[in-house]
Amino acid sequence: MLANVSLAFQSNDLFIYDVDVKLCEARIKLEGLKHNRGDVYTAYMATCKDGKFDSKNNGHITSLKGTGIPETVKNSFLENCVKFLEKRFSFLKDTPFSDFHVLDPRNVPRSDAQLATYGDVQVMNMVTHFESVLSEEEVTNIPRQWPALKARLKYRQRQPPKEVISDLLTENHPDVKDVLVLVYMMVTLSPSSAAVECGFSLMNLIKNIQKIPDDQ
Repeated sequence: MLANVSLAFQSNDLFIYDVDVKLCEARIKLEGLKHNRGDVYTAYMATCKDGKFDSKNNGHITSLKGTGIPETVKNSFLENCVKFLEKRFSFLKDTPFSDFHVLDPRNVPRSDAQLATYGDVQVMNMVTHFESVLSEEEVTNIPRQWPALKARLKYRQRQPPKEVISDLLTENHPDVKDVLVLVYMMVTLSPSSAAVECGFSLMNLIKNIQKIPDDQ
């Protein structure tokens, strides 16, 4: 199951704003294993139910009686896995990582009244956070161009997010040129970079903005 979680984070369609969904899915599955044994463990016990297993070591038979994992140990391990995931990705709840969700076309409201103020706070949070790597022109123009980008995101909601982001960066329209810098930054953040890094050269600008301590 953990291997499947790892593969999920290597998906070509995974953006930074999708990580929380994958983490929630992983936590649900780990909690579920407390009540239902996984396929691998179930198959293992079915194979070894007679208490013996041919180790293919010169024909010697290895006894496996009593080798089942106690429920308390198993549940403790699963709880530690959940805690590790939460600690490992806790930074996603902080600015600017939590703000990137406003760039997800699926989150853009359809109502123009709601769209009027949608994402304004989050965009300003990102501008403030990344000010040291933005030009003065970008700092000024990003909030001004945000309404134009919101409109483009709204009318592309039926497209897959990866396709929307790739198209916007490729087209690079003048009316959203500076605000698209935030999109560039988003796609350089792992795991977003797995989705669209081919063809983009800004990968090292922001990629390591959040270092994870070695003990995590």
